[in-house]
Amino acid sequence: MKITSKEIRDKFQETWPNLEYVWLWDTVYWTPNIDAVEDAMRVSKVPTMDFINEFNDCDNFALQFLAECRRKRYFQWKEGKLPEDQKFSMAIGYIFGDMFRGIGKVHAANIVLDSEGDIYILDLTPGENRMWRAKPENDNVLFVFM
Repeated sequence: MKITSKEIRDKFQETWPNLEYVWLWDTVYWTPNIDAVEDAMRVSKVPTMDFINEFNDCDNFALQFLAECRRKRYFQWKEGKLPEDQKFSMAIGYIFGDMFRGIGKVHAANIVLDSEGDIYILDLTPGENRMWRAKPENDNVLFVFM
């Protein structure tokens, strides 16, 4: 489904009213269905990377997964497999915050706005490799880059 950056910003700020830093580079995005996101996680090589504190840690995992998703869509387009109505950046991004799943810690992860309008957080670091629906009482996002 097609969505504007304003609609995404509004959705994030509705969920986290104190969220100040939302960097959306494109004006229109495509929201995937959650099954496509689960498939991307399932085939991703990112969770097999070694976690090395201060060198290859949560921010690296989140950025690698974001790049992997963008690369995959690019090659779908290049091979003519991306439908015309989906030729927009996918509504998946990079975030950091200071609480995830009710645990207070500074952490980086991925965020996705799905085709149903739900926000999910994805953590592909070893030992996690999970996705959950974002809840403002349990997840405090401070920065979004999409």
